[in-house]
Amino acid sequence: MTSEKYKIVIAGAGGIGRAAGLLLREIADFECDIFLGDKFENVAREAAEWILENSGRKGQVDSFEMTGKK
Repeated sequence: MTSEKYKIVIAGAGGIGRAAGLLLREIADFECDIFLGDKFENVAREAAEWILENSGRKGQVDSFEMTGKK
């Protein structure tokens, strides 16, 4: 395992975003902090909580709302 810590942003907190976040925490051979964004803040927050509940590894998992301006 490398000693370098990565910061990873996942845009989209649906099923694929959740799975990607969990896989990165559990299978990757590096430590990472995950920032999970979604158009709906509550979806991102719930996904981040789900990842934390189902992962045994260390690292930060935060959520944020993605907004788009036209």
